[in-house]
Amino acid sequence: MKYIFLMTLFFCLTSLKQENKLNGAYNVVFENYFDNDGYVTFYGDNFKWRPFHYLPFEGKINYHKNTIYLESDSNLIYGIRTENIKNDTIVFSVHDKNGKGNWLDIAIGRGKLIKVK
Repeated sequence: MKYIFLMTLFFCLTSLKQENKLNGAYNVVFENYFDNDGYVTFYGDNFKWRPFHYLPFEGKINYHKNTIYLESDSNLIYGIRTENIKNDTIVFSVHDKNGKGNWLDIAIGRGKLIKVK
């Protein structure tokens, strides 16, 4: 009986963990002067960003307790609040690694990820 309980608990915990991961394709729309609109695809712990006017780039997804960070080889990091990933429209903020002070507290841009159905 305890083995059945442990197996059920294990499957419940793994299903909850996978629920907090990004997956699928999203349309990217920036709210300010960034000219990086395009599409982004999430798979596993990686993503591929395909802007309309620039070359595509890939990066890594870092999952933290309250925030998800999309990091690539550039100086920009995209931050997403964890509670927003269950919605079809996800609001994100852009941070510059070269910024002064605590650069994760200062957003230089904002945008939305809109789920492609």
